Amino acid sequence: MSGTLPPRDYVTSMLGINRDIVEYRIGFRDYVKPENYNVLIYDGVTTRYAERDEEEYERIANILSRIYQTYTLDKAILSIFPSYTVLKSVRKYLSPGVKYVMELGNTSIEDLIRDLRNDRRKLIMAVAGGKLVEGVEYRLGTENLLGS
Repeated sequence: MSGTLPPRDYVTSMLGINRDIVEYRIGFRDYVKPENYNVLIYDGVTTRYAERDEEEYERIANILSRIYQTYTLDKAILSIFPSYTVLKSVRKYLSPGVKYVMELGNTSIEDLIRDLRNDRRKLIMAVAGGKLVEGVEYRLGTENLLGS
């Protein structure tokens, strides 16, 4: 099982478990090598609800476009948005040369992997908690499809 579970007392109560349980906590860095991820933080933009407007969406799109254009690996870039509304609002401002895959209601992981098989250099635009983020491994066999 992956992810973050509710507190142990809550889980045992809800599932009716009346025996001792063993809990294992594994830190992110214990199973993901540092060379397999790269996190970029830019504090010049925000998706804070009160500050969402067309100018902010355009700024976010410009940052993503610049990252995509300067990125040299033949790998995908995963960008995660707080909602479908923000994702769609940012997408319309991406530079014309940015190849992307956008999570929609009918997007399937199988279609995405098939698309990346043909062209790995894509910006994946996903929604936090969505089907392209939670529990997904971007792999073809042993090859990691995401850049770091």
